[in-house]
Amino acid sequence: MKISPNVSIFSLKSSNILSSSLDLNMGVRGEYLVRKINRKGEIVAEVHVNNTVTTEGLSLLTESGSLLAWSDAAIVVLDDNSKKTTNNLIETSNVNSSEPPYRCTRTSIFEFSAGEVVGNVVLIGTGRHSNGTFFAYSPVINGFGEISNLPVNSDEKLQILYSIVLDIPTETYIFNLMFQQTPVECSIRAQNIVDNSFSQTNPIETGWNLNGSSTFSGRYPVRLAKDSLSSTGCARPIAYSDTILSNLTGTPRNLGTFSNNEATTVDTISGGPASSIGKMYWQPSDGNVEGGIGRICFRTGRDGANGFPTTNWNMVFSPKIPKNIYYGLEIEIIFTFSENP
Repeated sequence: MKISPNVSIFSLKSSNILSSSLDLNMGVRGEYLVRKINRKGEIVAEVHVNNTVTTEGLSLLTESGSLLAWSDAAIVVLDDNSKKTTNNLIETSNVNSSEPPYRCTRTSIFEFSAGEVVGNVVLIGTGRHSNGTFFAYSPVINGFGEISNLPVNSDEKLQILYSIVLDIPTETYIFNLMFQQTPVECSIRAQNIVDNSFSQTNPIETGWNLNGSSTFSGRYPVRLAKDSLSSTGCARPIAYSDTILSNLTGTPRNLGTFSNNEATTVDTISGGPASSIGKMYWQPSDGNVEGGIGRICFRTGRDGANGFPTTNWNMVFSPKIPKNIYYGLEIEIIFTFSENP
């Protein structure tokens, strides 16, 4: 994943643009487990394969359209090039690790009934049920690592277990900004915590949001979290006066708070194939504190306080950003994914 922060300070008379880029190396990866089940309910064959996420799959993963599914079906291709799909999702699970390496793993189990798939399966995948577009796919591989096929009889069910993994980076990344010809060093790090720092009814687990609804449908694995139902949302980015990163496994830092420190507006839009652009903006009357802004805390994940996994991030500035009533502050972050089996 590549994060490119661009920070703009808007004056009432003129604008000064601050820009920089930062790379966080995080890929999307996963695996398939394919099972054949006979009429007695016995597993008669299993095949494990890693996936290849398609370019369109990455684009769907970060699509800003709220209801577009990025993977709501299992897809298989037979050796005669016929394609079979099913959206019969029988089980899902979402697990966030509490110890290093921090990651979020989402597993979904799709099932073809007996007789739906008959013949030699050469390709397996998940994707869009509406048009059979692949999110991720893999050829069938035998125990020797060779491309092979999986014969399925008319009295056998076929289960496709797909797990996708998104790692949570724990490194501290440092980049430079300029504010009115003054260099500002910014440090950014994700926090792996149970995040209850935004007054949620229920604590929010750390992780990338892979929940979706009953499928992988439209839940923005990476977006700036916000509460779209109120003007003072529980998850809006918050500015602080202190300059210390939260501990990776500890409670989020709430020191250095001041009035009117929440971002005025928060939004996530499509950044093109495989990327999302998150924007947070403090108007001139907000985000002002004596001595300047030393830290900004924001979250990526779902908006609202409904218990969906999110990741808490801290950005620390040295020296502090000297914002005042004459300036608005806008921070734009571009999140870009790459496939990494």
